[in-house]
Amino acid sequence: TKHGILRCPVPEGLVGDKILVSVRPENIDVLRDPGSADNVFAATVEASAFLGEFMDCRMDVGGTELRVRVHPSLGLRRGESVYLRFPPESCMVVAQ
Repeated sequence: TKHGILRCPVPEGLVGDKILVSVRPENIDVLRDPGSADNVFAATVEASAFLGEFMDCRMDVGGTELRVRVHPSLGLRRGESVYLRFPPESCMVVAQ
């Protein structure tokens, strides 16, 4: 990606130069410490809305907006710097 390396399983027989990687918002991990895990990208919390059992958050990753759903106990605040982890098993790759 333009933000770094994203490791994920690629379906057999996928051909082409352009792909799309899709990850459900609830499957993206929000970390305060990046550790040494793969698929971790720095992000900034742009906005968050409490929706009962989860918070719906807009994150900025180097100019790309992503939606993430997290448990309210995480207590994210607008402007906070965090890290997003994309578990490889949650990534879906499709040709464009």
